[in-house]
Amino acid sequence: MKFETIIVEIEECIATITLNRPEVLNALNSQVFNEISDAAKNLGEDESVRGVIITGGEKVFAAGADIKQMASLNAVDIVKGVRHQRLR
Repeated sequence: MKFETIIVEIEECIATITLNRPEVLNALNSQVFNEISDAAKNLGEDESVRGVIITGGEKVFAAGADIKQMASLNAVDIVKGVRHQRLR
């Protein structure tokens, strides 16, 4: 599966999910959450994978929430948005 905001690699039974939004210091948005969720599901179905590491960039793991995406939303909208996109 091709992802836009994360990189997934498997080596010697260990999967590594790397956040890949360096232009915004890996700020977390709904796309990142959905891609991590999809990757986790796929890795969970792969019997060769025995462990998963989630990592960020060289300077920072993640800057936190992507404020640009969240600026016009309230907490309920954000949660509904992540759940809705996950169901697609």
